[in-house]
Amino acid sequence: MTLGATYQSKTSMSKFDKYKGLFANQGEFDIPENYGAGIAWKASPALTIASDVVRINYGDIPAVGNPVDCLFAGACQLGSTNGAGFGWRNTTVYKFGITYELNPSVTLRAGYVKLDQPIPQSQTFFNILAPGVVEDHLTLGATWKMGSNGELTVMYMHAFENTVSGQGSIPPGAPPGFGGGEANLRMSQNSLGVAYGWKYSRAGAVGWANGPPYAIVRRSPGSTGSAGASPRRRSTSARRASRRTAARRQA
Repeated sequence: MTLGATYQSKTSMSKFDKYKGLFANQGEFDIPENYGAGIAWKASPALTIASDVVRINYGDIPAVGNPVDCLFAGACQLGSTNGAGFGWRNTTVYKFGITYELNPSVTLRAGYVKLDQPIPQSQTFFNILAPGVVEDHLTLGATWKMGSNGELTVMYMHAFENTVSGQGSIPPGAPPGFGGGEANLRMSQNSLGVAYGWKYSRAGAVGWANGPPYAIVRRSPGSTGSAGASPRRRSTSARRASRRTAARRQA
């Protein structure tokens, strides 16, 4: 069994100049703080079961969490300091997945994700631009090993349709109202992905990191010694020198 935890602080991003008239604080759009914990259990040599819980604090990002009410009331403008946003609430994401090694070449995967969609009923009008209301996701995937280094991965994701009906979402009157009524949001999603990967063997990578797996020894031009010669050449030179010494002794 394996336990894990994760934490990511709010990440400050550079401003979107082209959207400074839309996102609060003149185009500011940071990545929200998120944290979570997870557990993985290897039920058998082939089967692994895992589960994660992640909290995402959308409400701390003005462009995402600020409600749009001040715009409708004429108290702020789009893109202004601490201006209108999408009104998203913080949310918790629950993830469950399994991995099964069918054989040494094929690995199968499946997962399910559940979250509380972050858009309040009073904020649906402005979220026509970002109708992220899906709550339930199903994922399927498989990886095939191709030879000793290649692998092909295929994945499919389906987000089940969900609807959020507006409640007091469009203010009456004009200006600053928009005539009243409600904005209802509905979304479903499908995603298909294919990836090909190539793995380099660790042995080859280490060998070449320290130089080629063989050595070529060369004598430098003008060299008269045998230090740079191969072992075979050194042994031949030694035999010749020994013969010359023996011949001089006999003479």
